[in-house]
Amino acid sequence: MRIYGDKNVVSHDVGIGEGETEPGTELFPADPLRRLDILWKDPVEKRGPKSVRISGAKSLWQTAHSISLGTTLKRLEQLNKRPFRLAGFGFDYSGTVLSWSGGALENELGQEANRAGRVILRLNCSPHQSQQPEYRSLQGDRVFSSGHPALQKLNPTVYEVIWLFP
Repeated sequence: MRIYGDKNVVSHDVGIGEGETEPGTELFPADPLRRLDILWKDPVEKRGPKSVRISGAKSLWQTAHSISLGTTLKRLEQLNKRPFRLAGFGFDYSGTVLSWSGGALENELGQEANRAGRVILRLNCSPHQSQQPEYRSLQGDRVFSSGHPALQKLNPTVYEVIWLFP
């Protein structure tokens, strides 16, 4: 509040998936380009960030290599220098990058659950694309290569970035 001002820092429940929430903080609630959610290791004192999340179509926040909301699957493949693996579409963890498959982004963004800090990216298609047969072939709790022909055709974009802290 001291840094960003009272009107730009709001306590609220942050969705964590599958209908669950945790007490957290929203920065810049009135500015979609700067908006982000913070979950705290100590939610009472609001100390020690556990995670920071941005979601939507566009944001000023970004990771290494300027990855942000709207970054395409094909751009991620270029940065990673190889295909990677992601979850299917149509459920809470839709389009989550599960593995960088030993590519260039593995060391910077991490992938192991026990790693000391990492970045989670989630991708999805536009509402128009979700009506296409290629999208329907990629639905469900399954794992797909980013090189899959349907994913290459749809070229989904990042809709959520989550920074996890050790």
